[in-house]
Amino acid sequence: MLNHVCIFANIDKLYILSENSIGVIIKITFRTSIYTAFGKEKEGMSVESYSQMDIREKSGERHPIFQMNHYLYVKGEYTNMVPGKRESIAGGLEAHLVPYQREDGTIVMKTDFFNNREEPLEIRLFVENIILGKESRFGFVSPKRDVIYITDENCLCIASGIFREKSLCQYGILQREHLWNWLQNGQIPFRPLGMGEVAGIYTLEKVLAPKEQVSAYTWMIYSQSMSEQELLKRDHRLKTALAFL
Repeated sequence: MLNHVCIFANIDKLYILSENSIGVIIKITFRTSIYTAFGKEKEGMSVESYSQMDIREKSGERHPIFQMNHYLYVKGEYTNMVPGKRESIAGGLEAHLVPYQREDGTIVMKTDFFNNREEPLEIRLFVENIILGKESRFGFVSPKRDVIYITDENCLCIASGIFREKSLCQYGILQREHLWNWLQNGQIPFRPLGMGEVAGIYTLEKVLAPKEQVSAYTWMIYSQSMSEQELLKRDHRLKTALAFL
């Protein structure tokens, strides 16, 4: 029996699916290779990630800077949420991720859920938040404020969300190359800060009653010039306004 298996992933394909006032939606296909303890390589599966991005202009070229990925965890399985696509999951759960609001320095996404089953259903929405374009990044979690901070040498970003009146449940700062090794059981390990190629990831969680219909809201707030307190004020206004929608 093999004792060690390593998985390496490379970007195989990247597609720009659509562009609108929120930003662009992209599809990335990763090709994994599996190396056994004896050095034998086997071709792995393709994993597709659908992202909501914001684009910043620089010297006449567009550079993606801020990115959110949404993954729904239900009954031990993950579903990549594609913006604009309705998902039918677990024999009765319907989920729909859409852009909700775009202001200067703020992206808000909305995920609608409808439990069409006759019994309660526990769901966990995992939200991955990334700043792209810089190798040097730093992230840390503030449990007191229910936010994740991500910063590079140019800007500060706050990531958070609300699911009815409840905000972040699990959270951590994880190295992106090992992300799915850590998340495979639907749990985020306790890693409150990190540096390098990191992502800030959190969950919004709820047990849906039979026939219950609810919405979760997730966002990134960012600026090159605003202070931390100004960003936190925006975050508080969003939590207050969206808590009971």
